[in-house]
Amino acid sequence: MCWRCLLLNRKSCVWICARFGYTPSLSVIAGGLLHGDYTKADVIRDTFRRLNLSEADRPHILMVGDRKYDVLGAKACGVDCVGVEFFGYAAPGELEEAGALAVVHSAAELEQFILAH
Repeated sequence: MCWRCLLLNRKSCVWICARFGYTPSLSVIAGGLLHGDYTKADVIRDTFRRLNLSEADRPHILMVGDRKYDVLGAKACGVDCVGVEFFGYAAPGELEEAGALAVVHSAAELEQFILAH
């Protein structure tokens, strides 16, 4: 199962996923509300709810994130997060400091990490 959750508003998330051809591969596209105080953890919880995932499923979920907010949101929801530095969004050391399970530097490394875990 694959899902994409961004802290952008939902309308923007849907547009981005369609624009780059992700939509057919995703079970859920989740995003923040247009107005209000919505955190990455809120987006993750909403995604879990929409996918009917329970506490028992969480040990089998791996979040992939490119900023500390992804790592912190995943941790708040009881989910491991692997950090990716090959997009260049995170400052050096940001993902490690936030507590990422691991940090990878290429898509090939990410694939190897996912397959090994």
